[in-house]
Amino acid sequence: MTCLDTAAVTGKHLLFLGVESRTWSHQQFINVAQFARAHDVDSLLVKFAEGTIVWYDGIDGFRSIRDAIKQQGVGVIPYMYSYGDRFGGLDGELNLLAEYMQDNGVVCADMEIEWNGQVDWASRMNVRLQPIPGVFLVSTWGDPFIQNWGGVIRALNPCVNAYMPQQYTNFLASCWQQFAQSGAECLQPTVDLSQEFGPNDPIAIAQAAYNQGHTALSVWHYGSAVDNPSLLDAVFHAFPKGDTLMPQPPANPYEANEHIRQELDLCWNSTAHLFGGTPAPMNTGIHDSWVKAWLFHNYQFGPPITQEYTSTDSDGNPITVQECAHARCEWDKYGIPHWFTANGPVKF
Repeated sequence: MTCLDTAAVTGKHLLFLGVESRTWSHQQFINVAQFARAHDVDSLLVKFAEGTIVWYDGIDGFRSIRDAIKQQGVGVIPYMYSYGDRFGGLDGELNLLAEYMQDNGVVCADMEIEWNGQVDWASRMNVRLQPIPGVFLVSTWGDPFIQNWGGVIRALNPCVNAYMPQQYTNFLASCWQQFAQSGAECLQPTVDLSQEFGPNDPIAIAQAAYNQGHTALSVWHYGSAVDNPSLLDAVFHAFPKGDTLMPQPPANPYEANEHIRQELDLCWNSTAHLFGGTPAPMNTGIHDSWVKAWLFHNYQFGPPITQEYTSTDSDGNPITVQECAHARCEWDKYGIPHWFTANGPVKF
């Protein structure tokens, strides 16, 4: 299925409903659908579960809401927040996603911090969902490399039809190429209408998303949209519904060039003898940062001489640390790597 095929199912202008919809009446959903149709929204993303806790008394209740919205000429995409296996509920979540995708032809999983670095969970999701007919969307971080999602994306790619990066700030919008560098083929970015997360120009982000060739755009969320409908209109105006195809950015050399990858891997693995013959793990955020430092900033920090270990920074905040032959990496509580050499902090 191509990006255009996926957009034909989802629509090109999408609007998320938030947690407030859990207690709405049918009439409230109808009112929201009428607002959506008046503002050129093709589909509403309606939350149906928090982990394995299902809303609206199950799928029959959701169907009733879905049908009421569709009668107003607006599509419906069910979505859930996924905790993965943090509480042992991954199999239950996957069963729900499969059920709602089979029933609606499309489903979305909101996957965030619990999934950081969880390649094994992603592999389980792929095995369960890939055979199921329908469109599977993943709403997640806008900065996957910082969030240790490179390996997660690669594991999910076979079953995901489109990723919905949360481009809630100008910085997050600049990270979109990281998805393609991890093998993702289709993006449907999500913009935020507030300044809650940092400097944010949603109109410019929407325009850039269109120019980059993405085939659909979503907005978080209804509450902000109804408070500022003119901004919602301007965002959608900046992302017209003409056919677009996402151009592939220059490939990450580590992913695209086997000789470069071999050179870096041989360096990283050269200290395997320090760890009983098993190299330090490579599917981590620190490793991704180490690779980027080498390829894009000309810093060669040397192979790891320790495994990752937990520590605290000078303010007592928890950090994850890995020592390399020529540098030290401190991964902070926000998922941001900080590198230090004998000469002090490294500024990329």
